[in-house]
Amino acid sequence: MLMSRKKMNTEMLLEALYEIYPLVFSVNLKKNTFEILKNCESMRDLFGNESTYDDFGTSQICRIPYDIDKAKFKQNFLRENLIEKSRITGGVSGVYHVCIKDSEDIHQIEYKIIFKKDSKKDLNALLLIRCVDIEAAEREYRENKGRIADAFFNAFFSEDDYPLTITDTDELAKRLKSGQEQLKAAKERAEAANDAKTVFLFNMSHDIRTPMNAILGFSDMALKHTDSPAKVREIVSKIKSSGEQLLKLINEILDMSSIEGGKITLDKKPGDLKKCLTDVAEIIKNEATERRITFEDCEFDIEDRPLLFDEPRVSQILLNVLGNAVKYTHPGGIISFKATQKESFFKSKSAYEFVIKDNGVGMSPDFVDRVFDPFSREKSSTISGIAGTGLGLSITKRLLDLMNGTIDIFTRPGIGTTVTINLEFDHPGERMEVETKIVDNRILTGKKVLVVEDNEFNREIAKDMLMEAGALVDEVSDGIYAVSKVVENGVDYYDAILMDIQMPIMDGYEATRSLFKLSEFDTKGSPVIAMTANAFSEDKEKAYGSGMSAFVSKPVKVEEFIRTLEKCIK
Repeated sequence: MLMSRKKMNTEMLLEALYEIYPLVFSVNLKKNTFEILKNCESMRDLFGNESTYDDFGTSQICRIPYDIDKAKFKQNFLRENLIEKSRITGGVSGVYHVCIKDSEDIHQIEYKIIFKKDSKKDLNALLLIRCVDIEAAEREYRENKGRIADAFFNAFFSEDDYPLTITDTDELAKRLKSGQEQLKAAKERAEAANDAKTVFLFNMSHDIRTPMNAILGFSDMALKHTDSPAKVREIVSKIKSSGEQLLKLINEILDMSSIEGGKITLDKKPGDLKKCLTDVAEIIKNEATERRITFEDCEFDIEDRPLLFDEPRVSQILLNVLGNAVKYTHPGGIISFKATQKESFFKSKSAYEFVIKDNGVGMSPDFVDRVFDPFSREKSSTISGIAGTGLGLSITKRLLDLMNGTIDIFTRPGIGTTVTINLEFDHPGERMEVETKIVDNRILTGKKVLVVEDNEFNREIAKDMLMEAGALVDEVSDGIYAVSKVVENGVDYYDAILMDIQMPIMDGYEATRSLFKLSEFDTKGSPVIAMTANAFSEDKEKAYGSGMSAFVSKPVKVEEFIRTLEKCIK
């Protein structure tokens, strides 16, 4: 009776295994033999007709396309290794990829090997195999088509194995082939992306290390020349220039990430386009002069009127293109910049054409086709000596797309490049005066400001800016201490609170919300100004949502810093 029950339990166990694994082998590892306990004939294409377990293992290794899978397979599957593993464990399992016989198709195989020591001479094992990706495809097919639940591995089963029609099998085969093609295409895309990332990281490693090396090197030089103020001023100027170059590289990477993630929106405000262009031209003129390049007098044929546009982004577009003209024009070369107002189809808009021309190195036809691709550079900076991420024109194109603008490039190697940009800007609903107010630092004289910043150096910089403008400054290193300071001195004691966002104990958002929970802080409390390196639009929304009054991005520019405080302080 007991034996009968054991036999029944064994049969039930085997039946359950057969339901999950379509291929089941009994293996004698000592004698190098194996017997098929369950098999679907069409699945034999995955494995062949080997007579010994060693032959079976060798044939599988020949069909494994990936080296990493081959190494794992040898470790967990070959007979001599299994004999060793049987001494310390009851079984092994794993996954590998294999090519189907006479086909380029690759499938993922899951296996389990269960050891059973029958005697001192024999070492038996149960080998269970199933094809994971085909099973997933079959399951999707079954769910979508409502087929019976036991239609297991349809793609490889003949009509005699399961009562399915030829049409069903053909349909699934088409789905599997389509899946294989999609996987192959995805693999190629992933490899291309990985190659692009590798090239990008190589270039970025060089481009970031270059200004960083200058910053560290010049810092060491400054420490050695402390007795020569003139020399120190010269060195500090170079440190500042290298820092700005490093910041530009970082900003381009962040901009590209923001654009691709849909995080950038245009912030249109009434502005003076002619002044915007004049400011841009002044920046480029200085850069061109330093490189001994002639920057011809600009021609701006623009009606002097306020327009609704995102001035920082328009400046960024023009600076990217003009900056490239400077970088890729040799000393002694010439650059011109013209802007012309055109007739717009819409009465509520003004149309403008910007033309930037140089007689620099130009671009090859092959490169022009991919000039707007991220990280594209015709030569790495190691070869050309020109630093950059290969993101400037890619960012420019995407920003112009956001503005419904266009960009056209005409270029010839060794002759030069002409870039033409067309944009349209809305007119304000009513005539508005453009703000041209000069920053007056005296507005902060005697004002009490609390600086909340966990980084000691950033705290010192902010404090120095404020004290230089005449403010009285308190400082704390975390949001929780800021709340305590306000409780201690009163909700109306400070004229402004500069709040960092990321801090170890209580972040800036939580600290601001805690301040507004204090009695009368919402009516008598100080304006809280975010001062953070988190510069994406959702960060600003989160800051305003927590109760903050304004937002200043790091690294902080003095004029922007003072202007923001001036607007917020009572």
